[in-house]
Amino acid sequence: MASPSSPKRILILGGSGGLGQTLMDQWSNHYECLAPGRSLVDLAAPDSLERSLSGFDFDAIVNCAALARPDDCEEQPELAVKINSDSPAQLARLAAGRNVPFIHISTDQVFEGEGSAPLSEEDPAEPINTYGQTKRAAERAILERNPTACIARVSWLFGRFKSSHPDHVIERALSEPRLTAVSDKWSIPTHQTDLARWIRVLLEPSSSLSGIVHLSPTGAASWLDWTEATLEIARELGLPIVAECVDPVPLSSFPSLRAKRPRYTVLSNGRFSQCIETPILDWRDGLRDYLTQQYGCRMTGE
Repeated sequence: MASPSSPKRILILGGSGGLGQTLMDQWSNHYECLAPGRSLVDLAAPDSLERSLSGFDFDAIVNCAALARPDDCEEQPELAVKINSDSPAQLARLAAGRNVPFIHISTDQVFEGEGSAPLSEEDPAEPINTYGQTKRAAERAILERNPTACIARVSWLFGRFKSSHPDHVIERALSEPRLTAVSDKWSIPTHQTDLARWIRVLLEPSSSLSGIVHLSPTGAASWLDWTEATLEIARELGLPIVAECVDPVPLSSFPSLRAKRPRYTVLSNGRFSQCIETPILDWRDGLRDYLTQQYGCRMTGE
């Protein structure tokens, strides 16, 4: 095992998800990434983790795994507690026992969402759905068991390994003349490639960050803003978009949603931005990079 201050072998849990796959792709030249599947490490069985991980040699743990769909958490609250709360607490304890860094990915949905100003790490976290409640419980349990752990809150992820909002928008916009998007829910869209780079900063030996940190771009957006920005960039890339407008709709127009959604969860990145040398760009820059990589090649024939 390498020195605890210089992680080389990174155990990534949730490696089959969009963020997990992005970390493995972006970090392949920097670390040896281990991403055991559910058959080897099952976060739905917290009591099995110590035994499951005993055969792995690693220098840091990054936990991306979660039952992340809020409606699924409402329907399966016991499973949500096991995956989102109990297992992260166990992982934090195991990392502390091995004296290796532990980074856990949390969410903007730990906030109630009734404000209108960007939220800092010190703002009260009072989640309104089971997903947010289990993730908040994990934050508390992790820091009780491992005060040196780092908890990264993130929001509205998108990337190339799993279809997300920009991809769905483009798919519809290629054939539908009018789209709709929620106009009264705000957060910050986050390119997973940017997030992979920021998490690497947390793993650097020089990093002194612990506790909760918000990893997000600069700015704020509603789903409507995100949709309109996606269409604008897609047109610039030359995609044959037929959608001419996006009609705003309220979140309340989706009564089938089982879980309550917080209205405003824009994360302030002030704490993290003071710890890196390069400025954190606006969310539109990450969106432009992603769409150019994913869809620009279609127009160039590459």
